[in-house]
Amino acid sequence: MLDNGKVSIQQIAILILLASIGDSILILPSAIAGVAGQDTWISCLVGIVLGLAVLAIMLLLARKFPRDSYIQIMNKLLGRWAGGALGAVLLCYTLIIMTTMVREVGDFMVSQMMTDTPLWSIHILLVLIMIFSVRGGIETIGRTSEIFLPIFVIFVAAFLLMTMPNMEPIKLQPIMGKGWFPVMQGSVFMTTMTFTELFAFLFLLPYVKRDKHMERDILLAAGLGGMAVSMVATACILVLGSYISAHHLYPAYALAKKISIGNFLERVEALLAVIWVISVFFKAVVFMYAFNTGVAHLLRLKDQRSLALPVGIILFSLADVIAPNISYYNDVLNKDVPFSDLTFGLVIPLGLLLVAYIRGRMADSSRQGS
Repeated sequence: MLDNGKVSIQQIAILILLASIGDSILILPSAIAGVAGQDTWISCLVGIVLGLAVLAIMLLLARKFPRDSYIQIMNKLLGRWAGGALGAVLLCYTLIIMTTMVREVGDFMVSQMMTDTPLWSIHILLVLIMIFSVRGGIETIGRTSEIFLPIFVIFVAAFLLMTMPNMEPIKLQPIMGKGWFPVMQGSVFMTTMTFTELFAFLFLLPYVKRDKHMERDILLAAGLGGMAVSMVATACILVLGSYISAHHLYPAYALAKKISIGNFLERVEALLAVIWVISVFFKAVVFMYAFNTGVAHLLRLKDQRSLALPVGIILFSLADVIAPNISYYNDVLNKDVPFSDLTFGLVIPLGLLLVAYIRGRMADSSRQGS
């Protein structure tokens, strides 16, 4: 074990809840509405079912190798060279996701809230907090998530309640107006961004104090996170309509600007910003911890905490060059990210389970033969 700390089932469930919401709550409604239109809510529900099935496959892999991280499982099943090569590709993709999240926060803050603030200042502030969090270890991350959870839940509930007076159910019609294909396209976005990116937790599960309800609690937490994203996406359609939701970079933020209760309670978009920054921060920290752990296992290091500062410097440097602008990022998000997420969150875990099954059958046959 690279980290002597342990987290409880409750703490890992909270982290999964926050990570499943992550950056999805702000940018996913636009992606889904762009293909599913007014049927976004159906896409979200289908995506939750598919996503929980994907997560169940990851948990099955973790159950077979309870003390090993994702890369250690690859090395055990595929050998040092093949497992190491696949692990290196996985780490590169993990770094890309982590960098993208930092850039997302920077772009959002600079374009929507702090327009006179240099982009690099937002990046360096977020990266510094991530470095300190990861250096604190898994226990520190878990305990911090418990502190922020009540604030997060209250803010999400308040945000959804305040949008209700502006909702128009007629905007959900016609139901299934374009058939099933756009709905399934939208469900792919929901499944990939909300659930398959939870593969990072395959690096954290060895540090969990396990009990018989662990898998149930993890699936429940991920399901609740998916429902939160679904409610926000549906609220965007009910208030803004499918066209504006599809063509606005941040439809949930535009939704927050529409809130006006009694001409008194207005300008509450900062509430959504707090919700989003909290969830993105914890998702980014989980990915940074997973990346450091994976590098340490790949290079056979004894401690992953020493990697926090150099990885943070790399992260800060890449955040400025990962994409020329937000439009480019959204184009990549819609075309390439779902397939990459499915590869590392579904295809590879399924492949590893198949290899483990075949090797187990071969071992049984050799024992029977002898």
